[in-house]
Amino acid sequence: MIKADSFIASDGQTIRLWRWPHQEGRDTLFWAHATGFHGRLYQPLLNQLSDKFNVVAWDMRGHGESDETDELHQFRNWDTYYHDLGRFLELEDKPVYLAGHSVGGMTALAAATLYPKHVKGVFLIEPVIFDRRLGWSFAIAKILGKGHKMPLAAGAARRRKYFDNKQQAFDNFRSKKAFRSWPDEWLSLYVEYGLKPKGGRFTLSCRPEWESRSFAVSEHRPQRFLRSFPSSIPVYVLVGERDSTFFTGARPTMRRHVPHASIQTVPDSSHFLPMEHPEIIKDWLLDNIRQ
Repeated sequence: MIKADSFIASDGQTIRLWRWPHQEGRDTLFWAHATGFHGRLYQPLLNQLSDKFNVVAWDMRGHGESDETDELHQFRNWDTYYHDLGRFLELEDKPVYLAGHSVGGMTALAAATLYPKHVKGVFLIEPVIFDRRLGWSFAIAKILGKGHKMPLAAGAARRRKYFDNKQQAFDNFRSKKAFRSWPDEWLSLYVEYGLKPKGGRFTLSCRPEWESRSFAVSEHRPQRFLRSFPSSIPVYVLVGERDSTFFTGARPTMRRHVPHASIQTVPDSSHFLPMEHPEIIKDWLLDNIRQ
């Protein structure tokens, strides 16, 4: 049974945690989800890993059951996520393994750089790592106040906000291209824990405004973490064959700054690699943590 827990971030906001059954003496594996999602979405994968690890997942700030910042305009960059994760690490009694999908991967990478003594290893699934050219383009858009016009941010802002019931929500998402490769089990979990009742209907627990803002302030300088990533912390990267957020140029940048990183591409996969190939991710994690 998954148990709810929480911790208080440095600004006083509550961040929700989900803990799978724990056993004394086992390593802890922390899972960070992608933008717009939530921790319990990944149960088909994390349930299997909980046989070997003390699994913890969070609802990232502004997602699931976690608080936002007091004002949306105060959310200026992903450093908020990085330091939220750092606060969790400081509260744990021993170092943990970090694993993350998409923004969760970038958050795990940054937190390991900023809080290295609390981290045993890092596993990045489709991390959002721009190459230099795309990073500069994004930086300019943010400087000009046009980050919200970038395609992902603009699309998230237009997301449907309310549904009469969860079946209606499921049918709506099933019709979308982004969810086409998701098994029903995963989509059902996304709906079950990604909506909350409001005014007799259901609304997204990650508000479109927050999701859009998260995309608009995306990390455009991953090199600042790659350059100083500790050589003592193992790092493994798993990326999709198509529609990847491990952008062109990210691989040579990673190899230049983090030469000990292991980078693998999964055939017949996309950015939604955890949904499409959970068994591959499970085996990849288990094989590399045994080393």
